[in-house]
Amino acid sequence: MNSNLYILLHNVSSVRIVIEFTRIALGFDIKNLIVSKAEGSAAMTGVPTAQRAVYKKGANNIFYFNDLTDVIELIKPDSMFFIVPSKYTKNKFDANKINNLLEENSKVLIAFNGHKSSFPKREMDLGEPTALELPSYIGPLGSLAIILNEVIVKH
Repeated sequence: MNSNLYILLHNVSSVRIVIEFTRIALGFDIKNLIVSKAEGSAAMTGVPTAQRAVYKKGANNIFYFNDLTDVIELIKPDSMFFIVPSKYTKNKFDANKINNLLEENSKVLIAFNGHKSSFPKREMDLGEPTALELPSYIGPLGSLAIILNEVIVKH
C-alpha cells in the first residue's frame, strides 16, 4: 500500500471503535494509522491495544496526537478529506481522486470521526468534507471499510 496514505481516527471515546478501526486498517495493509483526540478509555486502553496490534503486524506506523492541529503540523498532508454524513456536504467520495493524488506522490489524509456525529465546521474547513453515497451515515467503521475497498482493492 502507498506510504503517502494516512488514515485518521479523530475524537474517539470508545475502546471498541479504536480496536475495530485498527483491525480494519491493518486488514487493508494501511501503513500510516493516526489516532487523535482519544478520550477516556479509548485513550487509556484502546490506543495501547491498537499500538500492540500495529507492532505485531510489523512495518506499519501508528501515531497518537492530542488534536487535529498536531496532526496537520507534524504530518503535513497535501490533501485532507473528512468523511462526514451527506447532510453536511454535497461532495461525494471519489476514490479516483484519492488515487490520482497518491500517484502524484501527494500525502493524502482521510479523517474519520470516532463518533457517529460529524466533525465541527472549524475542523471540516481545514480540508475537504466528503460523504459516501449511502442512504444514511454508517459511522467510522463501515465508512473506513468501504473507502479502503474503493481506494485499495478496486484500484
